[in-house]
Amino acid sequence: MLSVCGQSLDARSGEVKGDARPVVASSPEDAEPVKVEYARLPDHAEVSLGTLFVKQQNRRHILLVNKSSEAMSIVSLDTGCGCVQAKANGEPIAPGKSAGIFIDISPELQSEQFSQSIRVRFDASTVHDLELRLAGKVIGPITVEPRAINFRKADGAVDIVVAPASSAVVVQSCKEVRGVLSILSKDTVSGELRLRVLPDLSHGQAVALLRVAYEEAGVPSVVDIPIAVQGSSEVRFIPSTLTQLELGDPVRIIAIFTNDSAPAKNVDAQLTLKSAAGKDISEPLQYQVVRMSDRRFDISMTFREKPAENRGFLCFKLGEREYLCPFVFED
Repeated sequence: MLSVCGQSLDARSGEVKGDARPVVASSPEDAEPVKVEYARLPDHAEVSLGTLFVKQQNRRHILLVNKSSEAMSIVSLDTGCGCVQAKANGEPIAPGKSAGIFIDISPELQSEQFSQSIRVRFDASTVHDLELRLAGKVIGPITVEPRAINFRKADGAVDIVVAPASSAVVVQSCKEVRGVLSILSKDTVSGELRLRVLPDLSHGQAVALLRVAYEEAGVPSVVDIPIAVQGSSEVRFIPSTLTQLELGDPVRIIAIFTNDSAPAKNVDAQLTLKSAAGKDISEPLQYQVVRMSDRRFDISMTFREKPAENRGFLCFKLGEREYLCPFVFED
């Protein structure tokens, strides 16, 4: 007799349905399995994969426990699709001992109902083949938008959207955020987590870093969002933030000032970089600033090398004044 064990990723862990067929819940390979007991060995077992992420490798772990009186070995694992890979060590399984099967699933398309199968073949004459019927739901990878925020006095609150909403999303305020930002609400709507964030503009100009930590297929991940808080509305950047920057790509940004805040005609213009904490960092930039009119500046630049930090702020200096535009350099 063979027993199938698994660790659930959801509330269905270990549920045994009618006619003694076990529902086997899979787990990441380092999770502690939970035994599913049943009276007799069917020719197949339903394996719940939980949530899978499209175009990513999703690993699951199943334990097979030998409950017969003789040793046996897994001699082959036959999958019905190239998107499913399975492996086991092939060593003999003594009575009462277990062997792990590790499954890598790489679905190509999103689907509400993902299903595939694996046929497990044994060398013991008293144990027939076992078909593992895999089932799960395939969703898109977790995204966090926007990747950077530039608040001006004229702006209202901004929504940060985590989609799809993970089972474990934690918003952490880093040291620089306290007193600068407040989170007005945290709501899950249609599978998305929405954070409504409002700056405290009484600080004048400030920088902040908001950290969104979440789990993706059981693996913890972190996204840091650089946030510039402008205490006035005298300048507007187009685009307001610089994201998805890559080495060597030309970047163009326009700074437009309001009618009553146009800089003096002979003011010096410079570009520097600041870290997410607001400290000066190295400047691997080639840039050119062209004044197109009294109120408009055309800025073109190229990163010669990656900055010391992948997230921070482009600092546009006009004389003694500084204006900030958040940037995110791709990892």
